[in-house]
Amino acid sequence: AFFIAMVQSFSHNIYLQMYLSMFLIVGLIMAESIVRPSIHDQVNNVSIALKIAMLMFLIFATSFIDVEGIDMAPHRVLFAWLLVNLTIIVAVFVFAYVFHALYVRFWTSQAAKGIRTSCTTRDV
Repeated sequence: AFFIAMVQSFSHNIYLQMYLSMFLIVGLIMAESIVRPSIHDQVNNVSIALKIAMLMFLIFATSFIDVEGIDMAPHRVLFAWLLVNLTIIVAVFVFAYVFHALYVRFWTSQAAKGIRTSCTTRDV
């Protein structure tokens, strides 16, 4: 919460505040997925899922900003480039996270252990 408050104080431009908040949340998600601060995996997974939901909310919230009082001419291309890249980064991270979770679930299940054992020890 402290870092998000610091991001809000850097600039008066709402787009810059939102994009910096998005990059901060992406960094927090990546750090939390590596460090796994809680001893319970389910707590870590829920925390990461909630941060991803908050990130998606911020991405879609940029569509509803009132731009009447903001001079967007010099920043329009930069903001579009940032939004596209941030969406791609989030999508890649979400797909990688889901595929990794499915792989770990399959690989550590009792059925998978039985299948691996039967395939590696059979006589042909």
